[in-house]
Amino acid sequence: MKKNRFEIPSTDPESLHHSFYDEINYGKEYDHEGASISPGDRVLDCGACIGMFTDYAYKKGASKVYSVEMKEINYACLKNNMKTLWAEDMRNIPPGKVEYPVLYNMRVTNDTQDPQTDFGLNEFLEHNYIDFVKMDIEGGEWASLLNLKNENMQSV
Repeated sequence: MKKNRFEIPSTDPESLHHSFYDEINYGKEYDHEGASISPGDRVLDCGACIGMFTDYAYKKGASKVYSVEMKEINYACLKNNMKTLWAEDMRNIPPGKVEYPVLYNMRVTNDTQDPQTDFGLNEFLEHNYIDFVKMDIEGGEWASLLNLKNENMQSV
């Protein structure tokens, strides 16, 4: 994954995305203390921003990634980045090995309040098997996690 391959919002400082890229690739934030993505894993990326972690998950061997990003301008970049990166990098993967990421332009909540705008975490986990969750939703993490049903939390 290369920093300059990602489209970033014109309103954001480039340094913000460079530091997140470095966090993933050099700081190994998502690959330590027994928590890492293994080949074949199904991943939920809450707060996907422009898709750097989504791309990282596929490069680690994830078979499926669900990416949720609420901010419209980030979501537009996420869609463009996934389209571009898939066209460039994923064309050599045999059919059926991985699936195109599922992208949601929604707000992560502990449960669905408005199905048009809210991504209900409990409801999603009740219907989807997930191995790894990355959650960076700008202060909403604790409320989302504390309100998860025990069986949903334990299923990940």
